Amino acid sequence: MPKKFFSMCAAHDARNTSVASFSNRTNATAKSSTSNFFGSHAFAEESLRALLRAGLAPGGRAGVIVPNGVLFGSTKAARKVRELLLTECDLQAVVNLPSGVFKPYSGVGTAALIFEKRSELIKRPEHPELVEGKKTKRPEPVEGRGLRQASTGSAQPAPQMQGAFVWFYDLTADGFSLDDKRTPIDANDIPDVLAKHPERVEGPNSYRVPLVKIFESDDLSLAAGRYKPVTVQAANHDKPQDILAEVLTLEDEIAQRARALMGTIEK
Repeated sequence: MPKKFFSMCAAHDARNTSVASFSNRTNATAKSSTSNFFGSHAFAEESLRALLRAGLAPGGRAGVIVPNGVLFGSTKAARKVRELLLTECDLQAVVNLPSGVFKPYSGVGTAALIFEKRSELIKRPEHPELVEGKKTKRPEPVEGRGLRQASTGSAQPAPQMQGAFVWFYDLTADGFSLDDKRTPIDANDIPDVLAKHPERVEGPNSYRVPLVKIFESDDLSLAAGRYKPVTVQAANHDKPQDILAEVLTLEDEIAQRARALMGTIEK
């Protein structure tokens, strides 16, 4: 079960594109720092490394707001950020925020990530995968400083991965309009997020994705749309013969009216 309190929070300051980190007894060497998660993906990678190395002790919990590009970006640095979040951290939740929550300063789409620092590094299963018609081998995970890499064998998932999952929540409203005015409105998903998060309950806007399923993706994408369950609802249709009978009836009516109109024109 996720903890109730955070050891560190990182909040985006849209006016100067910086992320201010606040630590609370997370590590003997922890220092308040400023990192630019909203800059390049390479900078985000270095910022996350610094947070894990100096700002967060094993078992410490952090909340960070990142641009959506970090979740699914194809650059090497963006992929490395996701790898760090999944192997060196226990990524517990990805809360997708609607575009406009930072207006009028920024309209970029963002997500809130909640994670804990692992005391033992998870290693991805090493086996060839078919990606775009070619056999490829998964790259080695990055060793974290002060972390011990778990031995998992050739293709078996690490014990920490058994039953582990990432909780996704698609937040559609935060109680304010998503334009530059940000006026109060009735729609607000935040109370629902707070109610569901302790147990990471699934619902219309929330769902769980097994960690092994994310590791099956070569790019470790955390894009919500990739894993969101598709709900199929059965549609009730009339019998084909009833539909055809109705069509024939309508055609007869059209033909009768057309003949009547033709008789009026000929007179």
